[in-house]
Amino acid sequence: MVVWCGGRSKRRIWMEGGEMSTLQTAVHTRADGSQGLPPNSAIGEAKMARLAAMLNRLAPKPGALVYLDSSILPFQLGNMRPTVFSAFDACTHIQIARIYLTDSFASATDFLDFARRKLPFGISRIRTAAKNPFWVDPLTSPNQRFTTHLEAQGILHLVVADRTLDDFFSVFDHLTFIHQAGSSHRSPAIPELVGELIAYLYFHNNNRTMASLKGKTPLEKLKTFPSFEEALSFDPFAPEPVRSDPHTPPVVNARDVAERISA
Repeated sequence: MVVWCGGRSKRRIWMEGGEMSTLQTAVHTRADGSQGLPPNSAIGEAKMARLAAMLNRLAPKPGALVYLDSSILPFQLGNMRPTVFSAFDACTHIQIARIYLTDSFASATDFLDFARRKLPFGISRIRTAAKNPFWVDPLTSPNQRFTTHLEAQGILHLVVADRTLDDFFSVFDHLTFIHQAGSSHRSPAIPELVGELIAYLYFHNNNRTMASLKGKTPLEKLKTFPSFEEALSFDPFAPEPVRSDPHTPPVVNARDVAERISA
């Protein structure tokens, strides 16, 4: 089943139960280049509290709502158009991304499987824009393959007809790797690009504080939920740790916490 989200009168974000609310980007770049909470003059405590409460209603727990998107990088590698697929958890702002050489259905499903393996929590709902490879015009193809793929895994597909009507997509856009890489006109080699992506995701997930999380980093927000209090970092590209004692493995990554719970 597909749920269509958003209104058409002005930029708003659709929420369960028909509630409509405006969501503003709340990330500040300091003079030294680091990012975190805006100064008090830019956003007051009351506004931050309203923003955080809105997110709590929209996504009360990790995995309740994950945004998924793809963005073609502004350069080619031969005949290929490198594409960054990104997944962004609305509750914790935990982010995962991966680079593919095509913006195809096969790439989308492979990335979804990658995100499900690497995220330390399950996914209930996924929200995408109404665009390829997540959605095709029903007049040209009645078979929504991506929606069917999600349904087979018990995930509800929420589709935004116009992403400009969903303010959280704006927050998502400004916090993704593509927002940083998209401003560059150079054409780096894939290994270099992957290295930059891994470094960016580590910074975002572990060090970047945000007003929409009440000054917490995504990892700190994740640690407020049961079973994740011991997590020291979140890195989807971290190598699997060597465990001398499989019964009491060291907690290095949030993914390890999830593995210990399910074992």
